[in-house]
Amino acid sequence: LGGVAVGQMSLGIATLLNYVPIGLAAAHQLGSLVVLSSGIYVVHSMRYVSPVVLRQIGSRVSTSATSSIGGGGGGAGIGVASKAMKKVF
Repeated sequence: LGGVAVGQMSLGIATLLNYVPIGLAAAHQLGSLVVLSSGIYVVHSMRYVSPVVLRQIGSRVSTSATSSIGGGGGGAGIGVASKAMKKVF
């Protein structure tokens, strides 16, 4: 998903730098469908992951966010998201 998102971002920048040619703009729109489809697939596949693995991932994300530069102020949303994920699964 990360690679697809980087490709989409690069395609968007190239589209703007070339003054929005129709071919690149259409490719950028198709890329958005690929990003959306990839995201839906990742969320769907998380349904089959063991709850133990999800807890380990959530704890790693929250501890890495609090140890980041800035003292963890940016990690508040991640903690909320991991709590919401636990409720879903």
